Formats: sequence, C-alpha cells, structure tokens
Amino acid sequence: MVYTCYSVKRLPATVLHACLCEI
Repeated sequence: MVYTCYSVKRLPATVLHACLCEI
C-alpha cells in the first residue's frame, strides 16, 4: 500500500494519511 501512500502525498488533506502509511 506504500505505492498509494506516496500518490496521496500530493494532496494536502491526505498528507496526514500518507504519514500513517509510511509508519
């Protein structure tokens, strides 16, 4: 799912979600 996390990282509201995915 890391692949998706990086994609959402572009969005400002999903930035938080991306951080959780990185963990």
